[in-house]
Order: sequence, then C-alpha cells, then structure tokens
Amino acid sequence: NQKNSILTINANNLTNYNTIYVNGDMKLNIKNQLLNKTDNSVVNIGIDKATIFAVNNLNIGNEDLGLRTEKVVNDKALIQTKNGDINIFANSLENLASELKVYGEYIEKIDGSKYIVGGIRTNHESKVSSYGDSSSWSNLYTTIDIDKMTYDKPEIAQILSGKDIYFNTNSINNKYSLISANNDIYFESNTFLNDDVKIYELKTTQTVLEVGGKKKRGSVGGHYEWSERGEPNLVYDTQIIDTISST
Repeated sequence: NQKNSILTINANNLTNYNTIYVNGDMKLNIKNQLLNKTDNSVVNIGIDKATIFAVNNLNIGNEDLGLRTEKVVNDKALIQTKNGDINIFANSLENLASELKVYGEYIEKIDGSKYIVGGIRTNHESKVSSYGDSSSWSNLYTTIDIDKMTYDKPEIAQILSGKDIYFNTNSINNKYSLISANNDIYFESNTFLNDDVKIYELKTTQTVLEVGGKKKRGSVGGHYEWSERGEPNLVYDTQIIDTISST
C-alpha cells in the first residue's frame, strides 16, 4: 500500500542534489555524512531547492540501533515532512544559508562618535539659519547625513515539520536559516548556534553656531566687524532597520 510505504536507505554517506521523496515514512540510516545541497552547477533544478521530503515521519540516524549520523548538512536546501515528525540523531547538524554579503559596518567609538563605514548615504542636507542684523547677528549651520547598511538576501536552508521536530545532536549551527514545526521542537544539544546580524541606519546632525556683529574701536572711533564660530555639535540617531536572523 503506497500510503504506508517506507523508504529506508542504509549507507556510509548520502549526498542529494535533487529530490528524495516518499509517500510515507523515510529512514535515513547514514553513518558518516548526509549532505542535502542545492547546487545548480552539479544538478540544475532551477529555482527549486534540493529536497528530502516524507509525507509521514522522517528519521535521520537511528537511535534505536545506536546509529548516530556523524554529520548532517542541509545547505540552502529543504528537509520536510507533511504530516509527521522529523527525528535527527546526529553528532552535528548544519542548516546553512548562502554566504551573507553585508555592505557597511556600524562603529561606535569610546568618545561617543558613531559611523557607518562602507554603507550607502541616502540623504545629505545642509542649511543656514540667520538671525539679527548687521550690528549683532548669528548663523546656525546645520548638516544632516543619513547612512545605512545594506545586504544581499541570502538563500536560506529550511527544516520544516508537519508535526514535531526532535533534535538529539551534540551541536547545531543554524546559519541565517529556518527551523519550524507545526507543533513542538525538542532539543537535546550541547551547542546551538543561531546567528543573526543587525542592519543599522544612522542619522547624524551637525550644528555649528557662528556669531558676530560690529564693535566700537574705542577712542579711535568708528566700528569694526567681528565673528566667532563655535565647536561642532553632533547628535546621533541610530536605528536597527532590519535583522538577518535564524529562526
């Protein structure tokens, strides 16, 4: 009966660049490495991901047999069940997105100054506000710059369960990718790395006050003009406009 079909693969290593599918349960009893990888230079599947898919339960490694898979790598690829659980019994699990390209770095120095280096400038504005008359005047010079970081959206990996996920692993590295279950996720792991990167926008407002006017020359008579410019005053407005996260 196809509805109750079971696909069992016993191997030292298993590499998938396309699709492994079963309309039932899947048991991947892999000793060394399971590699599920999207790589169109090897197998061109267009915009699709390399996929390991079971309609019911999916087991990687076999806890009942004491077979712990050494390494499971889901590289820009998909591991999924429709109705059942996902059980991963392994030493290490890597759920990897493509290389993350971030443009710009947010820097905050000890003296309180803030910068975004290598990002993009989205706004530059300068204005002068003048007050008073020729005998006594002031100019307020204001400059506003807005800089922000940007990034190329990575191609993520996904582990998606129609029911529960059980991880019994020594380490998990979820790199900018997605782990999700319709019900619950259970972890028995010594190390869980869940990377994220914050994307900043920085508004820098600089004001400089210049004052001046006319003063009498004393006993000589007449007047002379004078002016004095103060030190720049900097105000920073920092916002996190996006977060590239693992979920």
